[in-house]
Amino acid sequence: MADPSVLEGYIKDRIQLLESSKERFIEQLGAGLYEEQLVKMQEQTTAFIVAVDDFWKKMVIGKKW
Repeated sequence: MADPSVLEGYIKDRIQLLESSKERFIEQLGAGLYEEQLVKMQEQTTAFIVAVDDFWKKMVIGKKW
């Protein structure tokens, strides 16, 4: 079983990333979508989503262009 702190850390990092670009996000996509993304990150992020995200990042980063 996965360590729950990995999921918590992932969610925290994603929220910090979103908050760091809040003004630009809201300017381009609207406040409603910004708030929706925050809620989704907090309430709907699962260990499976983290695993898939990690897999795709490793596939892209590991690939030599």
